[in-house]
Amino acid sequence: KMDETLQNIRHKEISHKQKPMPLRSKNLPSKHAGVIPHGSSDYGSETALDNPDLGPFLLKVARDLIISGDNPYKALECASRAAESFDRCSDGKPSIEFVMSLHILAAIHCSLEQFEEAIPVLERSIRVPVMDDEPEYALAAFA
Repeated sequence: KMDETLQNIRHKEISHKQKPMPLRSKNLPSKHAGVIPHGSSDYGSETALDNPDLGPFLLKVARDLIISGDNPYKALECASRAAESFDRCSDGKPSIEFVMSLHILAAIHCSLEQFEEAIPVLERSIRVPVMDDEPEYALAAFA
């Protein structure tokens, strides 16, 4: 009889417990929310885009936003700024990072069903690599 009573108590405790909270509420900001605000003087300025550390940072933020699915438009903005930063920091020489950022930018456009915007970005990524310089550039053209 004691075992039966304990089982009933446990069953009632389990049935009256609140549902577990989701790991991340949709109302809470993502970890990158507000990191790169539109029109920010820190990341949007002409001199900030010349910083060689900005492109990789923005590309990582864009990638994290894509993976989390939180804000594809913020991911698009970050990828666009990353591509611009890589282009400015390349000193006129083709950059594998620039090509990869263009591929990510085009992929985000496609995920947002903005196919007309993705086509010129992909065409530009094909024109960037110089086949004679290094094999990694040739590989980037076919990625």
